[in-house]
Amino acid sequence: MKKLLFVGLSALLLAGCGDNQKESSGEVEDNKTEETVETKGPTQDELNAKLKEEAVEADYKELNSDNAPDKKKVFVKGEIGAVFEEGILGTFILNNENGIYTVNLLSVDEKYETGDNVTVYGTTNGKDETGIPQISATILEHNKEKTEAQTPTVDKPEVNEEKVVINRDVAIEEITNKIIEQNYNQTTVNKITVNENLGLNDGSYIVLPYLKWDAMNNSKRTKRLIEMYSDDLAANLAKEGDISEITVFWEVPYHLEGKNVAKFTYTKNGDSMSIGERWYDPSLKE
Repeated sequence: MKKLLFVGLSALLLAGCGDNQKESSGEVEDNKTEETVETKGPTQDELNAKLKEEAVEADYKELNSDNAPDKKKVFVKGEIGAVFEEGILGTFILNNENGIYTVNLLSVDEKYETGDNVTVYGTTNGKDETGIPQISATILEHNKEKTEAQTPTVDKPEVNEEKVVINRDVAIEEITNKIIEQNYNQTTVNKITVNENLGLNDGSYIVLPYLKWDAMNNSKRTKRLIEMYSDDLAANLAKEGDISEITVFWEVPYHLEGKNVAKFTYTKNGDSMSIGERWYDPSLKE
């Protein structure tokens, strides 16, 4: 009988210890949960709000120098140029009035496309492989003031049809000049020649812009940017229904003084322009 009583008491004690351990364990888990809640960091919205408060307008000269600051909080306004990768982790060129930036987005859930006038907020991240200052951005906002249309409208003379045909080449030259002036930094127009396309004999025109790239950049960066500008110019001129061919010539004094170092040809294909020849002088070989 004593033995049975002893066994019973032992079982009760063990059960009590087990309950205490569970309660103790539960308290530890509760404490851990509370700790996790207490140490949770700020949300992305909170980080973005802080970034907008602390960011300063980017200084292109500073960020394009050899001693450019890293991880500096900045914002830049400009027009989106070439888009290299789309989506929330996209990459594009941003044309600012003082220079060109490469923008790398970090989970930015905002739609965008070439020609959009935007402000990006982020941190500086050195330069890309072609030497363009980079910004890693977590905020992209569309500006209320929209950039003027890529292809400026030019009023045609209010005269008879014969007069309009005669002056169309002048209008095309003016349109081309405005596109270049409004969109392409560090670019000078040497001359623009507009001729009727006698090969097609359909009333369409050939446009020959002779341009100069005034920046002092390495050959890789120079090629990348003049290609981008040429493709963009061709895409804009394609909106003119009577331009059938374009050949863009580039002079880059930093690499070769007084001579053309690149030539890009385009032909009309439906509503767009198809790239033909891309020629480079040996001075631009990488």
